Amino acid sequence: EDTDGIGFADVYDAKVGEGSSQDVTDLILVVHGIGQGLSTQYESYNFVYMVNLMRIIARKQAMSPALNSIMRSHNVQFLPVQWRTNLKLDEDESRRRAEDGLDNRFSLADITLKKHIPMIRELSNEVLIDIPYFMSHHQTKMIETVCSQANRTYRLWCARNPSFSTTGRVHVVAHSLGAPLCAHILSSQPTLQPPLTDPLMEIPWNQFLFNVSSLFMIGSPLAVFLHINQVQLIARKV
Repeated sequence: EDTDGIGFADVYDAKVGEGSSQDVTDLILVVHGIGQGLSTQYESYNFVYMVNLMRIIARKQAMSPALNSIMRSHNVQFLPVQWRTNLKLDEDESRRRAEDGLDNRFSLADITLKKHIPMIRELSNEVLIDIPYFMSHHQTKMIETVCSQANRTYRLWCARNPSFSTTGRVHVVAHSLGAPLCAHILSSQPTLQPPLTDPLMEIPWNQFLFNVSSLFMIGSPLAVFLHINQVQLIARKV
């Protein structure tokens, strides 16, 4: 099966630790931030490559004497969550325009002056635009897309490793805008999710269907958004 440009069967050759893919104890889902809109035009921006690089570095680190004894009983797999390539905001806008029967709705492409400093326009439309999108009504769609892609990846993983939902642990590495997106999701779901016993199990659109043991945020602007909205993170009692 293919999950948005990554052959799912291929990821089994790219874990950290010893043993087969069925021995994986920890699944790490990597959620990207802004800028992946460019991956549809430039192959070098493909997030799969970045996750592969992270996997290679982790494998080298796991072989060091300081970590080898710790990693001996753990096998780790890294999988990318490519939410931006599945976020079709302009298509949604065009659909609403057609449903309303109005011609006064417009897309981002309609207001872009393509002949003036095209590189800057491209940077704004494919990279920086994700920030105002997050701060607008599009945030709901962005959260839904992250959940959809992460849950789809997890379902595929558990379908190939049936016992993982009860014995394995899931961790999330979130970069840049991916950090506040994941923080929103985790704050909306219950402290504990039940194991995935039914592959077709339904779950709210704004929740992961798995428990997250650890959330690692890299280059996170979460504190800025918390300050702007004057909200706080409060620990839960387990």
